[in-house]
Amino acid sequence: MAASLEQVRQSIANYDMVIRDKKHRPTEQNEGKKKRGASKRHSNLRLTVSVGVVDSSDGGSFEQLIKLADRALYKAKAGGRNRLAFA
Repeated sequence: MAASLEQVRQSIANYDMVIRDKKHRPTEQNEGKKKRGASKRHSNLRLTVSVGVVDSSDGGSFEQLIKLADRALYKAKAGGRNRLAFA
């Protein structure tokens, strides 16, 4: 599971999102599909994610698992963001 989550985290961090204003946004969906990834980019945005992970097989109520995952998320953010942290 950790390897899969790490792969998702890295894919998000390495993906260049293209920001276009309304003037440059295609009105038709098929036209938009053709233009995605084109070189006429106005600006790029990189996102990162931090993920708090808890193993539900250890038991506990839904609320307890959410609290543990939330603590793990804040642990990931405190550790520098853009990472996984496990409860």
